[in-house]
Amino acid sequence: MWTKDSTETMHVYRGIHMEKKKLDLVSVASEYKEIKRRQFYQELVVYVVFLTLLFSLLSWLPVQDSFHQNDVVGALTCREEGECEIKTFADIYDFAGKLRDTVCERQDVTAQWVRVGGVGFRQVRVKELRCRVYDGWEAPCYPFYSPEVEQKTPLLGENGTDRLYKWRDGLGELSPEIYRSFVDWLFFAPVSSYGTGGYAVDLCDLEEVEELRLDYFLSEHTRAAAFKFILLNPITRVFTIGMHVITVDPSGHIDHFAHSSHVRVIGHEKPEQFTITEDNGDIPSKPQLHRRIFDAVGSSMSLVREAFDVRVLLWVALVLFFITYCIGEATEMMTMGATTYLGSDMWNLFELTHLVILAALLSYMVHYYMASSTFALHLAELREGRGVEELSHTSSQELLTGFQQLSDLASLGSAISLLKVFKFLRMNATLNLLWRVLGMAMSDLMGFLVIFNLIFLGYSAMGSYAFGFALEEYSTITEVRREALQVMYRFRKCLIDMPSREKEGHNYRPKPVDTSKVELGHLEHLGDVLARNCHDMWALERLKQGWQYGEERDDKKKRHPNLVPYKLLSVEEQAFDYRSSIETIKTIVFMNYTITRANHQRSHSGSFHDSVSRSASMMSDIADGLGGSNSSLISGGSDSTSPRANDAAVFEELGTASHPGTPAKPVPSLLREAMSFRRNSLMGDSPYFTTYGEGNVEVYRPLPIDTTTVELPPRLLRLVDLLAENAHEVWAKGRMDEGWTYGPQRDDSAKKHPCLVPYVFLTDDEKEYDINIAKETLKTLIAMKFTILDRSSKY
Repeated sequence: MWTKDSTETMHVYRGIHMEKKKLDLVSVASEYKEIKRRQFYQELVVYVVFLTLLFSLLSWLPVQDSFHQNDVVGALTCREEGECEIKTFADIYDFAGKLRDTVCERQDVTAQWVRVGGVGFRQVRVKELRCRVYDGWEAPCYPFYSPEVEQKTPLLGENGTDRLYKWRDGLGELSPEIYRSFVDWLFFAPVSSYGTGGYAVDLCDLEEVEELRLDYFLSEHTRAAAFKFILLNPITRVFTIGMHVITVDPSGHIDHFAHSSHVRVIGHEKPEQFTITEDNGDIPSKPQLHRRIFDAVGSSMSLVREAFDVRVLLWVALVLFFITYCIGEATEMMTMGATTYLGSDMWNLFELTHLVILAALLSYMVHYYMASSTFALHLAELREGRGVEELSHTSSQELLTGFQQLSDLASLGSAISLLKVFKFLRMNATLNLLWRVLGMAMSDLMGFLVIFNLIFLGYSAMGSYAFGFALEEYSTITEVRREALQVMYRFRKCLIDMPSREKEGHNYRPKPVDTSKVELGHLEHLGDVLARNCHDMWALERLKQGWQYGEERDDKKKRHPNLVPYKLLSVEEQAFDYRSSIETIKTIVFMNYTITRANHQRSHSGSFHDSVSRSASMMSDIADGLGGSNSSLISGGSDSTSPRANDAAVFEELGTASHPGTPAKPVPSLLREAMSFRRNSLMGDSPYFTTYGEGNVEVYRPLPIDTTTVELPPRLLRLVDLLAENAHEVWAKGRMDEGWTYGPQRDDSAKKHPCLVPYVFLTDDEKEYDINIAKETLKTLIAMKFTILDRSSKY
């Protein structure tokens, strides 16, 4: 074994025994790493200052409340898909009329925007040529636009109007795509242009757009048309610049290109508001010395702010930061060499990209400032009285495109500037590891995107050639690819679960309790009384909510055709109410409950097992004594007569004849007693009523049975829930048997209803009606001296 020098010293570093030289290397590496970390975090602090300046400058991006402005002028700018469909010349005339009525005449306009100038309507035409159809056979034709074939001769209005439309130059370049990104410019065909001239009119100078239609202003000669208008909100100082370019292909196909933006013009941000003050003759008191000093300082600062725009100072500060970053990256590139600099670290490429975008952003800010100045001159010309048909739209178009370019660069620059923060955090071990994992995932994702795009490109080419470019969706390979991606997007949305209520609504199949084998016996005679009472309860609730009778249902105006006495309801509605009441009684029996009465009550009333003939004779006597009446007792006294005055019409409706010479039909004693109870238990006069009939002279005042003094035992609350749920199932099954289906909104014509869902998905408000009906039904039975007991209970 080798001997070890006893003089050699050992050092302990973090629990590890090391020699002096190794320890020195570890210490140097640790110190170097700490220095680099400190340097990175210092750079991070400086970069945070840069981000603060950048976003402070972007905060004045010349747009304010654009989505508010969209709500007001959305129909004019056509920014929403499907808002403006222009496929024929008639559609162009209709859209022109819409612009004129809204912008010029302000029809149905409640917003406080004002138009700046008029509404320019311009078209570009081509000359008529002679084209060969066949040998010796020629026909007039109208070619694609080119400066050589552009028509410039004056147009004379047809149909004897003698209106003259002159061709003017200097109206600004007319192009369907006024703004293209760098990618579009690099990879796609150049933008088509229709020159700087054309035939222009101001729609606000016309009495109506029909004049242009009569003059055949648009014809086969037309190859392009354009609308231009400018609106201003005088309070928010937001300008809405709208421009619609319509191109007409020689085949007759029409394309519509809508361009609009809501911008703030530099130099026109502050509204000059004038207020009228009353002079009360009082001499203002002289302010104190310190107040005058503060006012003087404030005035001085205001003058400084106006003399030196803060936005300009922020822009200068960003330029200084930009120059500093450029010097730093150039120094590092010269030190490392261009090849090593670009190939050593991905962050270096990211730095260069950031600098390029930042340079473009700063330059476009200057461009927008200059466009605002030019637009101010355009406004001055309009103020002098020159018409929009005479002026060039170049200034407004430059402002529009400048804002769009500035917005795009601002969004891209802000995203890249924030992502650059990762560079300064990579010295953190955890974040650096996370970044490496994200880098590997990004590499896999890029490979997938390449394969995915190649597959879609192949299918796009196949689709274009398979359909012969005959359909608009397959007119170009680019269009096919865009359509395929939209299909994928819609497919993704189909994979997402619908909201539970909507999903259950489409799959809902109501299954009420099967009560077909339940025999009610004498209890069945309660169905009609309960049905009438339920109708009065429903009508009373509707009236309390502000509803009134109407021949057609109207949820907005709160009109309902069923707010009439029960006897005037349709056969279907009466059958529905009767079926619901019978099902409620059957459900109580099916749920293992019994409906009974005490013996002394039964003998006293003579209701359950008295002979039918006895009941019939008694009711016949009552009917003969009272005489015929059309007043419906069960409807709750809907007429002016007292609800306790006449029973004959009720018995006649239920089967007992009251006319002389007509044999009396038997009325079961339970039904007689139920009607007598209802007659004696109606609510007092109610302030809620509605009128119906011819001239609305008939009065319907629903008066259901008064059960306010009846207390529902707690043991029956569970039965209330069961009855409410089953009542909903019965209602849903009845509706579906009639052809109704689920729909997010009620539509009587299409038979759609939002409540055709399982009971558990109903809201509390939607459940309230069924629960109240169940409670009132049980209270009514208890008030009629019935006892409801659970047969499964020992008590």
